[in-house]
Parts: sequence; C-alpha cells; structure tokens
Amino acid sequence: MRILRAGAHAQVPWKNGLGVSQVLATQPAGAGYDTLDWQVASTAFAADCPFSSLRGLDRQFMLIEGAGVELSCSDPRERVDLKLCVDAPCVVHAFSGDWRTECRMLGGGVRVLNVITRRGRVGARVEAPRFTGALPLVQAPGETLVAVLLEGLAEIDGVQPGLAALDGVLLDDPQGARIDLRSRGAAVRIAVVRIFAAP
Repeated sequence: MRILRAGAHAQVPWKNGLGVSQVLATQPAGAGYDTLDWQVASTAFAADCPFSSLRGLDRQFMLIEGAGVELSCSDPRERVDLKLCVDAPCVVHAFSGDWRTECRMLGGGVRVLNVITRRGRVGARVEAPRFTGALPLVQAPGETLVAVLLEGLAEIDGVQPGLAALDGVLLDDPQGARIDLRSRGAAVRIAVVRIFAAP
C-alpha cells in the first residue's frame, strides 16, 4: 500500500502547455504522455480551452467540483462529431485522446478526475461510491487499484493522519491486497480506479 498525499502530487504541465494537472500516479513512474501506460490525475479548469492531443491514449473524465463543462469532440477520420455535457458529479465520461476536443465552461471553475490509459495495452474501470461506516478496497492479483478521496474524511488502520480530499491510496501487490476504509463522521465519496492489462 502506498499513500498518495494531495500535497505531494506531481504538478505536470498539459501536453499543449495550457494548464497543469496534479498527478497522483503514473506507470511507468515519471513517464510523459508519449510513453505512459496509465495516469490518474486531478485537474482544475478556470476558462474555456482546447484539450491536448493524446494520440494512442483513451481518457475517462469525471466532474468532482463545480457546475460542469461541455466537451465538443470531433475526428473526421472516425466520423466523430459529438458533445458531452459533463454536469453531474461523479459520472464517468469516456472518449478518445485522438479526438480534437474543446472544453466550454458551464458556470465557473471546475475540478475533474482524469484517468488516461494506453489503448491496446491497458484498460481501466472507474466508479465513485459514497459510504458511511466501512468500505473494503480489494485489489485483485494482476490489477492496480488507485482510490482517491473526493468528499469527507476517512481512516485506514495504521495510517496517520487519515485521508482528506484528494489524498489517495495505491494497491498493486502481485498476490492481491485488501484494506478497509472507514468514514470519519459524515458520508465519504471516493473514486476507485481499477487498472488492468487490456484483453
């Protein structure tokens, strides 16, 4: 188990240079967008902007703070021309990094969770349960689990201090692993990202 404290997340510039993401974890460690297998990051937006071109990568994008954004995605080669309204918290939207994507704010700044995976090599499943009491996090052999606290405070046995907003946990034991999160007081929302080899 590795604890990923919010204050220690790497500050990584976007590929297009128009912003910065707070990266919790990347594989291989420290890899850039042209060489990474996967990345889990949070990103704040304050204004309309184009997204970076990330050829060969797939993106999963989830609103965690703010009113939301509208994404306009296009790719003439794939006959893609669509709009994604990302205005409901903790709902995952998947799209290709190959697509030309423009982001329009729907009302003030936002923060999102980004999961990026190398197409054909790695896949990911993302969910965002809300819980009170205890929540078991079970990492299966052969997968990596990254959990990111979105709301509330949580505790893990033997870990001090507990987890606060945007703190994370990474589990990647070859034999699999389990930890139990416990809410402290009010309900807790957490993003759970399961990363696995592509079939």
